[in-house]
Amino acid sequence: MFSLIKEKNYDLYQFIIGTFLFTIAASLFVFIRIWYRGSLRYAFLIWNIFLAWVPFYLSLILTQSNLRSRALKFITAFLWIIFYPNAPYIITDFIHLSAYNFYKSGAHAFNANFNIWYDFFLISIFVVNGLILSYASLNLIHNYVKKHIGRVRGWICVGAVSALSGYAIYLGRFIRVNSWEIVSNPGYLVGVLLGNLDVSGIRFTALFGGMVFGLYVGFYLVGRR
Repeated sequence: MFSLIKEKNYDLYQFIIGTFLFTIAASLFVFIRIWYRGSLRYAFLIWNIFLAWVPFYLSLILTQSNLRSRALKFITAFLWIIFYPNAPYIITDFIHLSAYNFYKSGAHAFNANFNIWYDFFLISIFVVNGLILSYASLNLIHNYVKKHIGRVRGWICVGAVSALSGYAIYLGRFIRVNSWEIVSNPGYLVGVLLGNLDVSGIRFTALFGGMVFGLYVGFYLVGRR
């Protein structure tokens, strides 16, 4: 498929290679931390960025390969919707820095502990990587929908995916549900979905959904320029 993309859309091919190298570089910083600190504490970042790559790859299959079967298109689109929230979800990994004291003493004296700032840097590069993949994946789907069923429906798709992602991020961060449970434990997942349609869920869905939509629009406008 990548050879087809290289021939069909060389800019996209270059983006894939560049983003993949960015992911490898970010992962190396995790391994440096493991070696230097003797701790696997942030090894989960590699797994999280892998989950961010899954929807991007699915969006490539749907939009760049020659899928002729409607059933295959539907299955790919469904899997993309299920896994897409994993990409913007990574921004919530900043919460792991909450245990650190970035202030040494007083309101304007910052802690110069290198280990603390290394972890800040580590999470930041993974968040940037995840948001790039989030935008690229949604943009491929947006353009695909816009091309086949119209500009307005393309933006409706973006809004709907943002809202669903907001709810999924809420479930993933606070209820600790993951995408794999749609296969491994669908009954539990349905129960969780029905049991968390409350005021708290709606507020966080609006917050995270608005974040996903806002980030996408921001990237989209910059990209057009």
